Amino acid sequence: MQRSLTTNDTFVTYEYQDVQGTNSQYQLPSYASIVNRLKALEESIDSLSSGKGQVNLTDGSRRTVKLTAIPHTPAQIFGLEDPSTFKLDTNWFFEDLMFPGLTVDIDLT
Repeated sequence: MQRSLTTNDTFVTYEYQDVQGTNSQYQLPSYASIVNRLKALEESIDSLSSGKGQVNLTDGSRRTVKLTAIPHTPAQIFGLEDPSTFKLDTNWFFEDLMFPGLTVDIDLT
């Protein structure tokens, strides 16, 4: 634990032995890596909110994001029938966390 506070490495690996004698290895992020990631995040948010559009990555490089306004609000679509048949979305990961997703086919021609 002390080494994770003082090292400049990204992670510190340590070995833990439980009461049954089983050894397990865990990785802790170092304090320096957490501070650097938070600093990059803070600079990115400040840059985006000031309109510059530059994002600082954790490796020290920067990416430029082009910010554009939406040209206009799309027109509302009228005359669609109410959906009567649904298809189940087979995204099992999210179905375990939330309600199953249902999809509807709509012909916009």
